[in-house]
Amino acid sequence: VICIAGEEAPDLIKSSPVSGQQVRLLKVFAILLPVWGILALFFIALAARGIDVMAGIGLVILSTICTTLIRLWNARPISLSGMMMRRRENAFNDTILGILESLLFFVWVILGTQTNSGNWLVVGLILVFLAAVMAIAYWRSRALGSSLGF
Repeated sequence: VICIAGEEAPDLIKSSPVSGQQVRLLKVFAILLPVWGILALFFIALAARGIDVMAGIGLVILSTICTTLIRLWNARPISLSGMMMRRRENAFNDTILGILESLLFFVWVILGTQTNSGNWLVVGLILVFLAAVMAIAYWRSRALGSSLGF
């Protein structure tokens, strides 16, 4: 699976023996599994101390999936030759995508604190806001014609 700064080379994906959607799904898992594996150690240590970690696990899973999907939906397809010749500093010059990812980070932190405090009205409003951010990211990818996602 090819993963370079959230971008893909369409000519390599087309030459794959499996469908493009299956490659993208495998790419999402290749990105998420190491993160989940590292964080699982943290949650195991907390659970061993008798701390309830189920809400934290749910938030981690949802937040990492949301961030990965936003990056995947707004990836910029480039050819293999373009990928080899490309300069690194150009890989992260999408300002709107950077804002969406940064916004998600802070919203997930706030959601975690509100979930922990039991403020369910605020949690519901934040979930609606998260759904709106995800919809904007998906709409943006379709409008730009750059969506590599599902």
